[in-house]
Amino acid sequence: METYKDLEAWKNGIDLAVMVYKLTSELPESHSFSLATDMLQTSIAVPSNIAMSVQIEDHNIDIEYLEIAFMKLRELETQLIVANDISYLKAEQTDKCFALINLIRSQISGYFNDHKVNERTV
Repeated sequence: METYKDLEAWKNGIDLAVMVYKLTSELPESHSFSLATDMLQTSIAVPSNIAMSVQIEDHNIDIEYLEIAFMKLRELETQLIVANDISYLKAEQTDKCFALINLIRSQISGYFNDHKVNERTV
């Protein structure tokens, strides 16, 4: 791994953030400002924390930032569910987001597992 940009989870996180930006532009203006703002901030926090997890000097992964990214995925998932439940977004609009959230969650879990293996061998 050269940089955080080489991580598939980061690349998928960027795709997720772009997807959420497009979705929030479709939210109704009245009463949705706070939800849209929260969703935007949460979505950009996912790839940002994945990027922060890469230690520049030794290219190792800092698990704490990955834990934050993992939690932000749960937060975004919850926000999308609320947007669906109050009919701001339709299921077909958010299904791709949920699929990408699950993929990124799986990728982060893989990094957790790799880190635990590396800790035991050190």
